[in-house]
Parts: sequence; C-alpha cells; structure tokens
Amino acid sequence: MWFFWKNSYVYKSIRELEHQVHHLEHEVQHLKKQLHHVQDGLQQLHYLKEQIHLLSDKIKKLEALELLVEQLENQLLTGLTENPELETFLKHKIGMKVRIETAGTSLQGIILAVAADAVELREANGDLVIIPFSHINSVQ
Repeated sequence: MWFFWKNSYVYKSIRELEHQVHHLEHEVQHLKKQLHHVQDGLQQLHYLKEQIHLLSDKIKKLEALELLVEQLENQLLTGLTENPELETFLKHKIGMKVRIETAGTSLQGIILAVAADAVELREANGDLVIIPFSHINSVQ
C-alpha cells in the first residue's frame, strides 16, 4: 500500500508539473505575441520618425522660400533689387572710373560707394549720382 501511495504522489506531482509546463508554454506564446506587437509598433514609430524628419526638412525649405518671396516682394515694391554679383564687381571698382549704361542714359564717373542695391558715382562735373542696380544695363 505504501508503494501505491508513493506512486500516486509521484503521479500527482508529475501531473502538476505537466500542468505548470503547459501553463508556462501558454504564457510564452502570449509573450511572443506581445513581443510581435511591440516590434510592429517600433517599426511604425521608426517610419513615423523618418516621416517627421522629411517633413521637418520640407518645412525648413518652405520657410527659406517664404523668406525669399518676402525679399523679392520687397524688391518689387521698392524697385531696388539686390544683385550680389554686380555688387561684388562694383566693389572691386571703387575709386576707379567706369561707364554705366542705363535704359535712358550713359553715365561716366568714379565709383565712391556700393550698397546692396545701388552704386554711388561722382561724375566729372562733381555731381553725385546714385544708380539703383535695377536700372543698370551694363558697366564698362
């Protein structure tokens, strides 16, 4: 009888362990599903992060374009246009005699100063003339 009782106890322990293993297997499967959901969420977050980065770059470009449009509108309203290449060229000619052609006239004189949108010229008779870049057709 003692042998039967001992075997019965072992049998019950084995059954209990089998039940616990089955329960743990079920929990592992559940955790694997949760891990899969978390991985999917991380992939979505990574994709969204990339999209945010792309949109941020586009916003920066739009802001730069907005600033450029404001500058161009201001230049159109005032009639004073910037021309960095012409400004640089004329700055190298400060103190030198030049001939500036405009739509209406030809002016000769010494360049005294150059601004971002105009040049100051002293003509041979001593007159000071400020010529906006937007009126200059050529410089010699």
